[in-house]
Amino acid sequence: MLLAQVDERMLECAAWVPLVIWMKLGLPVEGLGGRLGRWFELHGEELEAPHLLSAWFDATTDCGEVVTHARRWLERHGTHLEARFVLASWIYRLDDVGEVAPYVDRWTGKNGTCHEALLVFCAWYHNGGDQGRYRDLVLALIEQFPTSEKAWFLTKFASGWRDLPERSIRAICSMCRGFRNDPDSLWRTSRLCWHISQDSWDLAREIIRTALDCLEIHCADGQLNQESHLPVAIVFNFLTDVWQAPEFEDRILRNLAAAVSSGRVFHSEANFVQGFGLPRIVFEALRNGYLDVDRDRCGLIAYAQMLARSDHGAPAFAEFLALVSRRFPSDLWSAAAQP
Repeated sequence: MLLAQVDERMLECAAWVPLVIWMKLGLPVEGLGGRLGRWFELHGEELEAPHLLSAWFDATTDCGEVVTHARRWLERHGTHLEARFVLASWIYRLDDVGEVAPYVDRWTGKNGTCHEALLVFCAWYHNGGDQGRYRDLVLALIEQFPTSEKAWFLTKFASGWRDLPERSIRAICSMCRGFRNDPDSLWRTSRLCWHISQDSWDLAREIIRTALDCLEIHCADGQLNQESHLPVAIVFNFLTDVWQAPEFEDRILRNLAAAVSSGRVFHSEANFVQGFGLPRIVFEALRNGYLDVDRDRCGLIAYAQMLARSDHGAPAFAEFLALVSRRFPSDLWSAAAQP
């Protein structure tokens, strides 16, 4: 029936609709015979072509013919907003996105700061495009569209860039708080922590508040999953340098206690012993009642055993045991010493 509609309407530009439906249904492109090529011979320069090109890129296993038609259409309409669908679908099919870079450059030169550009940039960065090529445009979009899920995706990359302007750091902080229920907010926050500096304490405070907002969501009620362990460790690596700041001490100790109590946040591939859960800060959490040797027994054993297995080894473990065993006598410390 779809093919009959295509054949009946082939002389009309609207024949693209049943062609797209065919491919969206997952039916084989080969089953269309030469109808796709015929449509492009007749209507290939029309503004409806991006819908058909995008569906064709998504459906085919051989992109040779569709690339030919895409290039021809982009030469004529390469700065039109509708070109974003062609560019994004083409990028996702490439092993080397450099092939499409000149077309992306031309399109973003006119449209790179509009909301529609998010689709193209998401495809570019998702498929391994050069991160520096559109850096300024991406940062501008993140600042301009703080509630967009596509802009949120782009912070996955932007949060790890060095030498970020302060306004961009604040924008990403705001997005991390807005998307704090997303476990990936911990990853973004862990990267932002590299920008904590006493030289700009006002900015540092915003990063710290953001980190704590995300931690409080994901450390609560044992919600941490295995993928969260490393970013949590990185965040605490930075927070332990500022834990005594009066405005943050309670929240940092409380979140550290929740992390230690879970017994699951210690990442064996990362050497964060000197930062994450410094023995002195775990001691403070015990002293102030955030941790309890009976209630949090399993987590404390896991923490102490992590110290013993760390690259720092015996000195860190001995320091921790010396601090806690005298003040908080318990058989758990001897249990933790067992291999």
